[in-house]
Amino acid sequence: MLFLFGAFTSLNLLAMNYTMNENMNDYTIFISHSHAEKELATKIQSVMESYGLTSFVAHEDIEPNEEWAKTIIETGRSCKIFVYILTENFRDSTSRWTDHEVGLGIGASAGCVPLSLDGTVPYGALAHLQKASIVNCDRHIDSLCVRSKKAKVPLADFIISEWAKSDPQALFEHAITSLKNAISFVEANNICEGIVKVDEVKPLTKGQVQRLVKVGIQNNQVLNRVNNTRCKAIILELIKKHESKVGERMYKVFFRLS
Repeated sequence: MLFLFGAFTSLNLLAMNYTMNENMNDYTIFISHSHAEKELATKIQSVMESYGLTSFVAHEDIEPNEEWAKTIIETGRSCKIFVYILTENFRDSTSRWTDHEVGLGIGASAGCVPLSLDGTVPYGALAHLQKASIVNCDRHIDSLCVRSKKAKVPLADFIISEWAKSDPQALFEHAITSLKNAISFVEANNICEGIVKVDEVKPLTKGQVQRLVKVGIQNNQVLNRVNNTRCKAIILELIKKHESKVGERMYKVFFRLS
């Protein structure tokens, strides 16, 4: 714990010497891992991208000519949630940067999600958190799930749920922007599932409901005349749940198009 505190303190002091790079704001999830688990980290990154969520993975996203320590610090300060792939390699990493990244997540007051691959339990500054074990999903052997308590939950659903618990406002803001720019039914459906998780944790406000309905009206990947998409159904459910918050004009426009 003393080492982690020292790492966290030195990391914060070092971070003060840098200004945020605008490009770092694109990342919302920081995936911390040992070098041995880089393929798994990349796979998780790909899964989260299908939900409109950009993830930072050091070995994928740091350019050869960049100062890697500076990039990790700046990126971590803007991320909303940290995912730690816990293994013996993570704990015994010779570089100790995994411990620095634990300190970075704690110091940023971000949501922290410890995922265990080999049974390694959260330690140090993460010791108060319950681990979730990474397992293969039953139906799709190549898909990733986590075992939370006794149930298997798709990995992306679990991470998004944890983010919703820690900062529902930030998740909604990112989701609504991603939904506005969604270019496929699949992407829109996944993003809407994230908005449901926000509403479960903290009911949407009048402004949030109206913004969601407006985006639904404007984006054909959401409100499609031909296909009854899952996202369309989700917005309909939220409209009915929060009918008093929608406003008569938007309510009529949405249902006329549907």
